[in-house]
Amino acid sequence: PRPRSKTPSSPSPSRRDSGGAARPASAAAQFGAKPTVRARPIPEGEIPFSAPRMREGDPEYRTVEGDTTFKYAVLNAALNGGERRGRAVHRFVVLDDFFDTLEDTRAFFARLTASHRDVQVLLVKYPGQAGTMHDASATLNNTFIAGKTLALLRSLDRTGTFHTSSSPFTLLGVGNGANVALCMHASAPSLLLKCLVLLNPFTHVDSRLEMHIRSWISSFGLSASVGLDVFWHLFAPSFLSGSYLKRTTPPVAMQMCPGVGEPAALDVRSLLCQGSLAHTDLRKNLSRVTTPVLILRGIDNPLIGPEHADAIHSALSGDQEEQPGIRQCLDEGQGCIVVDIDCGHRMLLESRSKVEEALDTLLTAARDLERGVH
Repeated sequence: PRPRSKTPSSPSPSRRDSGGAARPASAAAQFGAKPTVRARPIPEGEIPFSAPRMREGDPEYRTVEGDTTFKYAVLNAALNGGERRGRAVHRFVVLDDFFDTLEDTRAFFARLTASHRDVQVLLVKYPGQAGTMHDASATLNNTFIAGKTLALLRSLDRTGTFHTSSSPFTLLGVGNGANVALCMHASAPSLLLKCLVLLNPFTHVDSRLEMHIRSWISSFGLSASVGLDVFWHLFAPSFLSGSYLKRTTPPVAMQMCPGVGEPAALDVRSLLCQGSLAHTDLRKNLSRVTTPVLILRGIDNPLIGPEHADAIHSALSGDQEEQPGIRQCLDEGQGCIVVDIDCGHRMLLESRSKVEEALDTLLTAARDLERGVH
């Protein structure tokens, strides 16, 4: 079954709705989807954060052209204007993986903002993920998503919802989101970045990743024909390490995988995968990276090989034999650090404490530099 195209305000055949709520009732029943509450549509630039609007769902951003919508959430929104009061604010913009949703990563970063009261986080659900909308004719590759995400950041900065032009921020991407983050920085080198944090990044879609993506696309067609979403039944193990699967049963592993609770429609997930096959190869753009880069790499990742992180490190560090410390990178405004973690592709699931430790180290180094501590 294919979901009916729908916009938040009026029907339009040129846009495609990625949210489960837009499916016909019969499809929702077949896929076991729970009704979701959609945020009321808003025009470009009107970013609601009033309590009544928030009870309707997370805020929604619509591009000036009106052809694309995002969902987003700001954690520790009360920190806006902190710099004017002489208070340092450490901001993160987070881009999820292929089938992650804002809901999947909210719990992790809520823990981060609870333990670091000077940290503010913007969680972004980009076009092609559940609850978003985009022009049906668009190719959802890294160039398209990066350009639309930059428009979102400019709008949120202009309205004072999330500041990205007055102080440096950290851009954090996971998997496909890491590729988009690299693309954003390469296409907008003037972006005021403090650091790039990349979890299991890839620079291009190689034969290994392409094989997985094409298998995913085939599974969406199979799901439509049998009336059952079989994606995670088939592919949950390919996102996880062997050691994790030894201590976790396949049904539990499937339930822990991204997007299970709020999957995007089958054809929209297929479009996102097809868009990734058309990703711009970023290897030739690595020379444009002019900010410190911290890479967290799962050493038992079935989807993405270690050579991708190696290529980024080689391009940014050259023949440097020893890795610099994170504080040195932040101080000099350049450099690349690769940290290997014993996990698969789902790093936030398998090795949450290791990611927290890395971000703690990053924040400690940033605070020390601001205070002039040697």
